[in-house]
Amino acid sequence: MRALEWNPAFGPFITALVVLGAGVYFFVLFPRLVARHGRMNAWLLLLPKMVVAGLLVLALLDPDLKLAGWNSSPAKVLILEDISSSMDLRDDSSTRRERAEALIRQLESGAPPSIHFEVLPFDATLHEAGYQPKTNAERGTDIAAALQTLGTKANLADSDGAILVTDGGDETVDLASVPSMPLAIVGVGSSPETWNDIGIGAVTAPASVEEKSQFDLEADLYARPGTHESLNALKVSLEEGHDKNWTEVQSQTVDLSSLHAAVSFHVQVNGTGPQRYRVRLPELPGELTYANNSRIVNVQVQQRALHVLYFTQELGVDYKYLRTELGADPGVAFTAMYRVLEDQFTVQGDRTGFQDLSQGFPTNDDVLKRYDCVVLGSFGASQFTDAQQQTLVRYVENGGALILLGGESSFGRGGYGDTKMGPLMPWTIRDDEPDMATGSFPVTV
Repeated sequence: MRALEWNPAFGPFITALVVLGAGVYFFVLFPRLVARHGRMNAWLLLLPKMVVAGLLVLALLDPDLKLAGWNSSPAKVLILEDISSSMDLRDDSSTRRERAEALIRQLESGAPPSIHFEVLPFDATLHEAGYQPKTNAERGTDIAAALQTLGTKANLADSDGAILVTDGGDETVDLASVPSMPLAIVGVGSSPETWNDIGIGAVTAPASVEEKSQFDLEADLYARPGTHESLNALKVSLEEGHDKNWTEVQSQTVDLSSLHAAVSFHVQVNGTGPQRYRVRLPELPGELTYANNSRIVNVQVQQRALHVLYFTQELGVDYKYLRTELGADPGVAFTAMYRVLEDQFTVQGDRTGFQDLSQGFPTNDDVLKRYDCVVLGSFGASQFTDAQQQTLVRYVENGGALILLGGESSFGRGGYGDTKMGPLMPWTIRDDEPDMATGSFPVTV
């Protein structure tokens, strides 16, 4: 079968104006040529112009003759069928999975012979065709993992398209790369307005933390309008997973009578490696499903990094080298702050838990002691307030490490001799120190 496809260089309005303009031009030109050269000669002169103009218009329209039906191989379309536990819910006259399978049969029977469907079941991972899940086994949903697999397996990446049949997942679909094939999504479900159901929505926790640290784990809770039980005092538990066992470590009582609530747990990290946490709601009588009454999150606990704070009033070459070297070291958490306005600083690098640096160097001991090492750039002592200097002195006296970078405004030349930071300098400094010597010098250790 042949089909002519047009790909105009401009939109339909401009293309129509070009064609109309060419027609008007020839309509006006023809009577003039007839008056000068006669009708026969006028046509002989006009026809070449019309041919050239027609070819130019044709080039603008960019026709493409598609030859379809010549390929003996049928188009390959993947159907990704959600087989997670939530698809077993009977929230209508039938289960979601039954309705999904009926839809797939309808697609297969109504498609032309030139299309070949391949049904691949998925839950937390994408399975081979014909896979059957274990009976009564809890099966989660990971749509992102299923879609990501389409681009990584050679026997799937060459497909002509994919259809995703699902009731949705618990997590936001975040893909590192989008499948190149056309993708259609078919939702299976029913209106939740009549459901007797409570559940846990998004759970927010850091992907990784350091050992012996603390972090906040937050969870969104919801209830459907058809829930029968009292919702004003529900217990929410936070549990830690060890092997196949769960131990409750915290709990709170929440009011879900408004159908929405949020809960936050402050977690103390123990040990290193992957840690599992589960947020759990009670199972109310007659709920539509208990699958959404608990949510599991994984947090990777790493060995503690060396936290370094670099502070300067003016950017110099030293910042570039420090950030390149220290920022590339996985054992170093490098934070840099420098002035952008009179009382405002830019903070770059590792900012986890340190959002209180944008107003300048800390004057709070608890903030500064989060860092194992402080690196000071070259700037005058007049740009360091007394409160900041006192905080830095206490930081060093309590065991903190301080590195001082040299420069035109460092040490005595920076006016630090008579300040509270004078005793922190590695030698006795004075205001009349000589100018910096520049050049290439041998170093002997």
